[in-house]
Amino acid sequence: MFPKDDIERVLEKLRKMYLGSGSSTRSVYPVLRIGYGFVIRGLPIELSNFKVFKPRSHPYYLITVDASLKTLFDCGAYRVIEAKLSFGIWRGRERICSPKVLLKRISVVPSRDAAFEWLLRIELETLLKTIDELSPSKLDICLLDRALVCPPTYSDKTRSLFTEFISNLVKRGITVVGLSKSTQLRVSTGESLIGYLLHLSSRSEELRYSRWVYYPVFSSRLLPPWYYGDIAIVKLDPDSEHAFRMDFVLSSGPTLDDIVEELAYLVDPVTPGYPYPLRCVHEESRFSRSEVEIDRLKFLEKLREYNLLEYFLSDVRSTSFRSTYLLKRELE
Repeated sequence: MFPKDDIERVLEKLRKMYLGSGSSTRSVYPVLRIGYGFVIRGLPIELSNFKVFKPRSHPYYLITVDASLKTLFDCGAYRVIEAKLSFGIWRGRERICSPKVLLKRISVVPSRDAAFEWLLRIELETLLKTIDELSPSKLDICLLDRALVCPPTYSDKTRSLFTEFISNLVKRGITVVGLSKSTQLRVSTGESLIGYLLHLSSRSEELRYSRWVYYPVFSSRLLPPWYYGDIAIVKLDPDSEHAFRMDFVLSSGPTLDDIVEELAYLVDPVTPGYPYPLRCVHEESRFSRSEVEIDRLKFLEKLREYNLLEYFLSDVRSTSFRSTYLLKRELE
């Protein structure tokens, strides 16, 4: 068992976090940490910022994309990675456009962070290409499975592409929405912002069994330039235990009320509180284990054709000791 002193310190810290702010919400505000010790203070949390809404079908055309990522080979100094992408266009609950063949991409990256940056780039490139091919067809909402953030740690190429993507869609009258399954947003007491709002709403008769959107969270003029649009917290299903961070950049089309009503209408009964279009493309883009193994073999064959196989296998072997011996023993 853990030492008694450790347990007591942890419990005391949690007690101060959860109970230290008392019953008033006025002393609690969201906090956004953006690195280098810099913190942005959000607007004081008020019950009046909750807005209850009902699902409603709109005549909007919604496009969404998702890509899954797999490491084919970890060579220590670099990784060979692959991605599989799917997209879809919906009008209401009807899917009206699907890819004829799921797109696969392959790349070499120096790190895990670089892999996720590459994944963002190919999602944006796929969306821009698809939307250009549809022109002049009408689209209203672009829904992404991520926050609308492109930090300065990303390359100039990626940040330029993200800016082009947002600008291009807004000019076309398309509202861009990013729904995050997890977020590090917190409140001034140290708690998770979403957890705090869920607990606060559970104490209200009006909010407890309702769909709600909480907005505003931060003053948009205080957000750094690599945060695109604005931030809200939304609960799309009254019976769900989950709420999501929702970033949005409005255009001349749907309003915030329209967006949450439409997303609530599209909620997936299998994963309550989460829109079906996002889950659908996520499931389509998943890799099976056998599929990854086949792709590895195909890649090795290409290396053999170019007389690079022996060099490459030496790099693979340089990182395989832990997986070959240590992890094997741990699992036995």
